[in-house]
Amino acid sequence: MYVRNELSVSFVVLREGPDGNVQENVVQCRFDPNDTIFDVAARTSQAIMEGRKPDVDNSTVKIAKLLLNPYLATVIAGAVRLMDRYGIMPRVIQEASPFHTSLFLTNMMSIGMPAVNHHIYNFGTCSLFVSIGSVERSVVLNDKGEPQRKRYMPIGITADERVCAGNLYAKMVSLFNVYLNDPALLEEKPEKVRFDQGLVYGMPPAPRKRELRKMRRMERKRRKSGYTEQKSA
Repeated sequence: MYVRNELSVSFVVLREGPDGNVQENVVQCRFDPNDTIFDVAARTSQAIMEGRKPDVDNSTVKIAKLLLNPYLATVIAGAVRLMDRYGIMPRVIQEASPFHTSLFLTNMMSIGMPAVNHHIYNFGTCSLFVSIGSVERSVVLNDKGEPQRKRYMPIGITADERVCAGNLYAKMVSLFNVYLNDPALLEEKPEKVRFDQGLVYGMPPAPRKRELRKMRRMERKRRKSGYTEQKSA
C-alpha cells in the first residue's frame, strides 16, 4: 500500500479568476529522485506558472471538493478504494487527486501565518504534510556566550508512522538537518537513490532557464493584457 512509484508534491497556488477574484488551484509537481536543487526549482516554477493560467483544468480542486463533501466522501472514497484494491481505479482520478501524493506542502509564510500541524487525510497516499511558517526572530547565546539575534523559519511536519519503520524516519530527520545546515550539498545529484522494492522511476529533464524565461514572458503578457481589458471595461 505504501510502495511508491513516483515522487510528487501537492501544494496550492493562487491565481486570478475571470471576475478578478483570487482563486485557489491545487498543483501536483512530480520530481526525479536524481534532481538537484536547480532541477527542483525549475520543475516547481513550471508547475506554478502552469497552475496560474486562467484556462488551466482545475480538475484537482474539483476532485478535492468532491471527496471532502460530507455526503459524498464516504461513498466515493469507498468506491475508489475498492477500485484501487483491484487495480481498476481510473488513472485520471489518481492524477487529479491531491491526496494521492508523496507530500503535501503549504507555505503559510506567504499569508503571514505561523506554521501549522495539519492532519493526514485517510483517503489517498499522502504520508507527509509539511507547512512553512512566517520567520521568527529571537535572541540566543552564541559559542562565546554573547547574545546574538537570529531568525528562524518554523516548520510543521505531520507524518504517517505506518509508511516505514521509526529508524528510517529518524534517519530522514537527520539527513534533513544536514542539508539545511549545508544547502550546497543539494547542488549535486545524490550518490545513491533507494527505490521501493526495485520500482525504479524517473522524469524527463527539468525545463531549462530559457524555457522558463519564455514562460514568464508569456505570463507577464497575459497579465498585462488582462489588466488592460479590465481597465478599458
